[in-house]
Amino acid sequence: MFGPWDLKKRNGELNKYDTVLKDAKSTDVVIAVIGASGVGKSTFINTLFGIMLDSNKRGLTPIVCPLPLDRTKRIVIVDTPGFDDPVVTISDILNRLSAWLAASYPKNRDMKLAGVLYLHEISQPVPNGPGGTVFDSHLKTIRELCSKNRGAPPVILGVTSWQQKVITGNARLNKIKETCWKLLIDQGCRVVEFRSTYRFSWAMVDSILSALDYEGEYR
Repeated sequence: MFGPWDLKKRNGELNKYDTVLKDAKSTDVVIAVIGASGVGKSTFINTLFGIMLDSNKRGLTPIVCPLPLDRTKRIVIVDTPGFDDPVVTISDILNRLSAWLAASYPKNRDMKLAGVLYLHEISQPVPNGPGGTVFDSHLKTIRELCSKNRGAPPVILGVTSWQQKVITGNARLNKIKETCWKLLIDQGCRVVEFRSTYRFSWAMVDSILSALDYEGEYR
């Protein structure tokens, strides 16, 4: 179900529910938000931008705003469907993200994601794939979808629902980091808590921006 997907095929197709970005710019900083259904992807985006997003549970949805430190550039957050659905896997999401980049940036065929935010609800089991988590077999693909950075995988493992699970959250997170996510952390993926506040939401985005290598533009 979660087998590796070959990015080199470049045969991804957009779903009819996916929203193409019509006014894309080559200087956009594009970050995809992925995770299972109900983990808080829409809550994260609403908190980040101060909006009430009408969650599109079936399609890729871009949300755009100026980059805070350089308002001549934009940050584009791409909301994605939950990949725990039997019909939608993480391979499907990565496939559609590749097609979305090509459709949204037709004049810049080399356009990449700046990074990926993977959100996980702290009390839920970590989705597994062959030999590990769903990301273990897809980390190489995610790297190829993303911009060059300073060595670390451009993946942030974001942990949600801390308000409801504050007492057990730390113990649970430590267990996940020592077991399910150990391989990913050993390869440089970073874990960031999301506590449904503006400060925590931008801390997750900043974790990606700080690792980018756009010739020093966002350092």
